[in-house]
Amino acid sequence: MLLAKDVGNTFHVMNLVAEKNVGAGHKDDLEGKVLWSSRYNYSSVFEPGFEIESKFGELNNTKSFDGQEHSVGPAAYGKIPVGLLNADGFKYRAAYLFGVSDAAPDGQAIAELEYEIHF
Repeated sequence: MLLAKDVGNTFHVMNLVAEKNVGAGHKDDLEGKVLWSSRYNYSSVFEPGFEIESKFGELNNTKSFDGQEHSVGPAAYGKIPVGLLNADGFKYRAAYLFGVSDAAPDGQAIAELEYEIHF
């Protein structure tokens, strides 16, 4: 489930995820995670913010906080315009998340670059 809200010059997104592996040989239970991002609309080229990622693991057998994967850190978002016909330009997302629980990685770098052309 994806929830998004503009509040003044800020934009917030929460993504609630439930996933289950299916098919032959899969006996994994339903797993859950929550992804949160908030950003300040400084300009379309640069929007500073932060992200939170919480992976709870199997929902019917939840672990303690330190047994789950929780990370938080700064992020930057934006759109770099390109003068080509029917192109939105490049959209980017860059973040570095620090592990705040024992099971989470100490740190993880995230970089995304997207280019869209409308036909």
